[in-house]
Order: sequence, then structure tokens, then C-alpha cells
Amino acid sequence: MKAKHDKTKEEDVVSHSTLQLTKLSMEHVGNGTNVGDTVTLVINFDGAVEGLTSSLTDSIFTVGGVAVDAVWRGIDGENSRTLTYTVAPGDNGALVVNGTPLTNALMAGITDTEGHAFFAEYPFASMVNHSVISTVSNDLEFTKLRMEHTGEGTSIGDIVTLTIDFNEAVKGLTSSHADNIFTVGGVAVDAVWSGIDGGNSRTLTYTVASGDNGILAVNGTSLTDALMAGVTDTEGNAFFSQYPFADMANYSTINTVSDDLRFTKLRMEHTGEGTSVGDIVTLTIDFNEAVKGLTSSHADNIFTVGGVAVDAVWSGIDGGNSRTLTYTVASGDNGILAVNGTSLTDALMAGVTDTEGNTFFSQYPFADMANYSTINTADNDLQLTKLSMERTGDDLHTGDTVIVVIGFNEAVKGLTSGLTDSIFTVGGVAVDAVWRGIDGENSRTLTYTVAPGDNGALVVNGTPLTNALMAGITDTEGHAFFTQYPFASMVNYSTIDTSKSHEKNSDHTAPIDKVDADLINHIFMGKPDYFNIEPEAYSHHFIGSGAYSHYFIEPGAYSHHFFDNVESLSLNAFGVL
Repeated sequence: MKAKHDKTKEEDVVSHSTLQLTKLSMEHVGNGTNVGDTVTLVINFDGAVEGLTSSLTDSIFTVGGVAVDAVWRGIDGENSRTLTYTVAPGDNGALVVNGTPLTNALMAGITDTEGHAFFAEYPFASMVNHSVISTVSNDLEFTKLRMEHTGEGTSIGDIVTLTIDFNEAVKGLTSSHADNIFTVGGVAVDAVWSGIDGGNSRTLTYTVASGDNGILAVNGTSLTDALMAGVTDTEGNAFFSQYPFADMANYSTINTVSDDLRFTKLRMEHTGEGTSVGDIVTLTIDFNEAVKGLTSSHADNIFTVGGVAVDAVWSGIDGGNSRTLTYTVASGDNGILAVNGTSLTDALMAGVTDTEGNTFFSQYPFADMANYSTINTADNDLQLTKLSMERTGDDLHTGDTVIVVIGFNEAVKGLTSGLTDSIFTVGGVAVDAVWRGIDGENSRTLTYTVAPGDNGALVVNGTPLTNALMAGITDTEGHAFFTQYPFASMVNYSTIDTSKSHEKNSDHTAPIDKVDADLINHIFMGKPDYFNIEPEAYSHHFIGSGAYSHYFIEPGAYSHHFFDNVESLSLNAFGVL
């Protein structure tokens, strides 16, 4: 059965693949070994073919074991195809045509005019050592390698030039950057090639920059590689050197650090107490001579308040002998003010130079200025006087609104407009609400409008509400509102159902205002035994008709209770009003 199966398979292949090769030849222009010469592989078939009329392949030709590009060409309906490789600079070694990739390319890309694929039972043999390609100029040599510099070649702005002369005209490396040839203190520095195509020299120029410090050296291997890769004779044959140039080590020592520049005074000053919003804290550094740099920039790693980095601004004039770093106390900055000495030192060494460009240097970092002062931008006097809930309609449906009203004991700023989705939830899903108010007034409102699809228990989340007020509300002087404990959540305020139509009812308000035990006792017909009100109570609950008997409000509790059978009842929510 196996033999029969193989025979059937062979017959099927033959019946679908009748194309055969009639010719496979190699042709070349010139010697086929120099830059610009072409080597062409010609393949003829015994019938018209389609496919491989124009495409690139890099798997068939190799030179010196390295794959090189070749281009397919031909016309659908004709019986031949060509694959052409053009010798390029840097191609050196034996030229080989690899038989297996060639066979695979033809079987994958060539069909007869009816679309049947070309098939070869065995791959073509490789054409090894067809010729030896050499694009290296054996005549091109360098005649001189010299180093020159302006000034001492060791200070900022000095120029160090490496010049390479050749014995004939060259092309390449007329303008490009090299960052692996010159090094200073073991660190690679940027240099620029220059020259003219047709000229017989090239220069590599390095300009000493601020911060370059140490031994100047030239990496010989990198220089050799750059010349062999980038320089050719006028015919395109590459420069070649059997051995790399030697390193030019210890050429000179570059020093862009000023040994004379030092600071003479470091002082802290502030306006006001230096601890309140708007106060300014200034760090001033005086030097023994005129300096440049750090005239205007931000620093966010030098001043810290309560361990948190705060923004500060550098100022000064180039040619002056001092620099200042200024921090302005902002709302929300609370804690110990400190200066990070290491960050200050790093900033000065990186940013300040003398007038000649030599950098400031300090062997040891400045000490930290810890516990300079304590900043407090929270207003301990700003308190709530009212927190109430208002709504339209007895039942909440689409279009109805629920408003949280927050009253303060003095004029406030902030939260005059803006959207929040973290305070109101309906059925456990966060819903949008809008802040409203006017700077200079003493109240804010947060309004939620019932939207289609909002269904479930309405909750006002106390912690996000507290956080929003502390982050967004200040007194008129910019001191932030602060409360030690978060507000309790207003859980199950009402149940929203947007699935049913309804008619608008008159507005119903369930406020939370200051009230005392006598008022509550009066409301409940003078039965104090049934209601025990503690002076500092913080607890209020929704209670239906008749549910108030024997009810106890615990001191220190943090929830809100409403009595739906007593329209006029208001409770003191915070015990501080």
C-alpha cells in the first residue's frame, strides 16, 4: 500500500507540474567583482510562466558568507526570469548562489499560465565560489594622522581636531556625528566629521564642553571601523586597514571645573511667619565671584513640606554673584519645612559656572536644613454650620434633583463649579453631581439630577464628601477647610425608581439644622423618657411613623436619621454648631 500511495502522489504532482528548466546560467558586467558590477542569474523554462516579475530577495546570493540583496525581473507570459545582484561597497569575499533558497523561491513564486506551480523534485546545487569580490582599494592608504587644538585644548570652548590624510582623493564622511571615538575621563563625547568629496583628507572635531573632565583619548579601533565603513576611493572601493589604529591615550587632561569658585553664604529668609498660605521662603546662595546659570528654572526636589516635595523657582542674573531659590507656601502644604542638602548641591554643580564656563564644584554636599519651620495652611476656625438634604418630589424619578447644602461659619472660596462622580451613588453605582457656589459666600451645594436608568437606594458617601471639601474649600485667605473625622455616609436616603412615570409633587425638604433636646421633647409630646438626647450626638436616622418610641441616639455616632412623619424636625449633625 505504501508503494502504491507514493506512485499515486508522484503521478498527481507530475500532472499538475509540467514546467521544466531549460537553462540556468550566470552572467556579469565587468569583472563582476568591483563596486557597481552586476551578476545576473538567468533561468529559462520550457513554457510561458507567471510570477517573480519584480521583488527583492536576500536569501539567494551571499558574498563572503553574508547575504546580499538581489532583484527578480521578468514579464508574465514569457519563459525566463533573471535574478540580479549589484556589487556594493563593503562586499568582499566569495560570491555564492545558494541552491536550496533558489529552488524554494521558484516553487513558491513561479506558475504556468494556468496557475500550476513549478515543481522540482530535488533542489538545485549551490554555485559556490563563482567569483571573488573585492571592493577594497588596495591602493588607498592614509599618509598622516595628527592631533591639533586651539588654546590649551583643555578648557570649555577649546577645539581638538583629529586630521587623517590619504594618498588619493576620497569620498564619504563629509558631515556626520561620531560619539564613540573621542572619550574624556572614559566617557564618550560627541565629535563631528568634515571634509569634501574629492579631497584627500578628513577631520574629526571635538569641542570641550562644560562638565567634560578627565583624560582625553582617541579610541583607535572605533576610528579604524569608522574609516573603513565610511571612506572610499572615487570609484567606490572602500578604505581598508589590516590593523586598527593604536589608541591615543592620555592625549591631555581636560578640566572644566573651577577651582576658585566657592559659595560664601547660605541663608534662609521668609515673609510673614513663613508658615501660612502666600508666605515666601527664600534660600539665597552667595558666591565669591560672578556666576552664570540657574537664572530661571523650577526645582521640585530641594524644598519639602511634611516630607512631600514642593515646587521652588531659581532666580538670578548672569554675571551676578548670588542665586535664590524661592518657595511660596500653598494651600494644602502642611508639615515640617526642610531643605534637601544633597539635591541642592547637585543642582548647583550641574547648573552654576563661573563666567568662563567652568562649573561650580563642592567635594561634600550641603547638610540638610531639617525642621526649619512648621507650615500649617489648614484653617482651624472654618467650620460647618449646616448640612442638609433637599429634593424635588416625595418619590424620586427622572428629572428630580437631590441637593446637599453645606453651610460654613464664614465666607469661603472654591468648589464654585465642577463635576464629581464619587459622592452620590444610586444602587451602588456612582452618579454625577455638580458643585455650585460663589466665592465670598458661606455655602456650597452639590446637586444630583435623577437620570433614566438610575434605580436603587440613594447614598451620599461621607468620606469622599469630606475629602472634596478639605481639598477644594478654603477661607478667603486661602486656608483649607479641615475636619478631623470624615462625615458619616447618608445611607438609604431614599429609593429611586426611574421605571415608572410620575407627577411632580411640591418640594420636600429634610434639613439638618441646629436643634436642642427641649425641641425634640416638645415634638414628642413631652416624653423625655422615650428620647434620650446626648449633648454631643452625631447620629440621625430615617424613622417611619411610630418608630420613635424608646429610641436612643448614642453620643459620638456617625450616621444621619430623618423622621418622615415630622416635617419640621431638624437635628444638630455635628455637635459644634
